[in-house]
Amino acid sequence: MGNITKNQRLDLPDFTTKVSLRAKHVWLKITGETGLVVVVPKGFDTSRIPSLLSKEKEWIERNLHRIITRYRQYQSFANELPEEIPLKAIGHTWKVKYHKAACPEIHLYEDDALTVSLWGDVEDVDKCRIALSFWLRAKAKRYLVPLLKKISREKMLPFQNVSIKGQKTIWASCTQNKNLNINYKLLMIPPILVHYVFLHELCHTRHMDHSHHFWGLVKNLEPGYREYDSALRTAWRALPAWVHK
Repeated sequence: MGNITKNQRLDLPDFTTKVSLRAKHVWLKITGETGLVVVVPKGFDTSRIPSLLSKEKEWIERNLHRIITRYRQYQSFANELPEEIPLKAIGHTWKVKYHKAACPEIHLYEDDALTVSLWGDVEDVDKCRIALSFWLRAKAKRYLVPLLKKISREKMLPFQNVSIKGQKTIWASCTQNKNLNINYKLLMIPPILVHYVFLHELCHTRHMDHSHHFWGLVKNLEPGYREYDSALRTAWRALPAWVHK
């Protein structure tokens, strides 16, 4: 990647220029965090950018507004703490209660009524989110790891070790050494999708790539895999904003 520089023009929105050694053509991308980014090949005459953007002005304005608005809404929601946490994978919905106390830390307790209580400096949103993430990790270890082991035995696809993480863009992964990383956010999606995620990653213990051999194995074990792949993309977008922070 090349350097990033800010540019401004009177009739165009602010944009960032990024020089890429891999790019062969100019292309545009818009994200809520960075706004409009113009990716150009090395050696490109940047004085040509305004005229190129003018041709795409309508597309830029339409999508820039939509994406920025959605991003700001997301950021707003991300600063809100949950009043309940549905764990679809295990059929539980937990209520969350917050109790302010003269303590700089957060202490978390749960009861048999499916209520999780946070005590302490609950006005600190980040501390509460961290406490809830550790709670979700513990739930994943208790419920998801045994399920993973069960599927591994049934399909005769052994793995070495399993770690629980909070990845932002993937549900799970498999290393060359057959170690699996599973996302505790899997607790928030339907059990049939969790089952497919585990099956998918266990197939990687035989085929690390996404070759036709890999997909052949997946299809043999789960003929409806295409439907589940599609559903997982929707499920990811449906997760609450606070859990990603």
